Amino acid sequence: MIDILLATCNGGRFLPAQLDSLLHQTVKSFRVLIHDDGSSDNTPEIIRSYEARFPQQIHQIADHVHCGSAAGNFLHLTKYACAEYVMFCDQDDVWFPNKLDATLSRMMELEAINGNNRPILVFSDFKPVDQALCGKAAGYSRRNIHLEFSRLLVQNYVSGCTMMCNRALYSMLGNYDRRILMHDWWAALIASAFGEISHIPQKLMLYRQHDANTVGYADVRSLRFWLRKARKENLLQKKQEYYDQALAFRERFGEEMDQPVKKTLDDFLAIPGYKSKLHRMTAVCHGNFTKENPIVQLGFLLTI
Repeated sequence: MIDILLATCNGGRFLPAQLDSLLHQTVKSFRVLIHDDGSSDNTPEIIRSYEARFPQQIHQIADHVHCGSAAGNFLHLTKYACAEYVMFCDQDDVWFPNKLDATLSRMMELEAINGNNRPILVFSDFKPVDQALCGKAAGYSRRNIHLEFSRLLVQNYVSGCTMMCNRALYSMLGNYDRRILMHDWWAALIASAFGEISHIPQKLMLYRQHDANTVGYADVRSLRFWLRKARKENLLQKKQEYYDQALAFRERFGEEMDQPVKKTLDDFLAIPGYKSKLHRMTAVCHGNFTKENPIVQLGFLLTI
């Protein structure tokens, strides 16, 4: 059994298409757990309608808890999960019929090797589309995906809407902390530190882009995109956010990490304390706390 965790908030425009795509999965052994975070549009009515029509697979969590963010909502939903595996589902995308099948197959391959007590995360690619589900000209392409713990401390490579976690992993996600940047990033850090991450290069869903996206797609091959990310004020803010999230990770899992992972984390958290800029820059490079794009990495070093 798979629990699909669907966080909603004012998603009425696109929610029916997403729910229909879930119901048309080739794998049928799943249920959809939905938690709405105070929608003011017709989202609650849509959820009730689908729940009434498909009571075996659609379940609303009506606990009246206000989470205040997508990350908080998704982590709240994990408390209601009890399946062997969970997947995280955005309200405005469309899944291809084989998404569950392909992701579950990879997960079971990894568990056959590592056992089901080891935290495992599987994620795939997606196809970006506009709000009418028309393909974007640029398409989605990421040349390099880095899943080492040191790299994940400063950049997330895992898209939550594409990922599956086994029980060993999702049971470690815990309560939401404002320092957690996103639930998928948090899950990736845990999987990298304690278990396994596997990427499926196949595009298994349509990632809808519109004016109300919480986290949107950008063409990672665009020079304009990387120059914007390399702005000093952006990098200064992000740098502090990286340290805050790393500190939250240290506080949560410090006693459980093995020595190499703990050393990597402590080396990263020590960087702000170095008085010399050269010392800080050297520590970043030596510790492999580096970003995918050299332009952004240079800006990160200059603002460290």
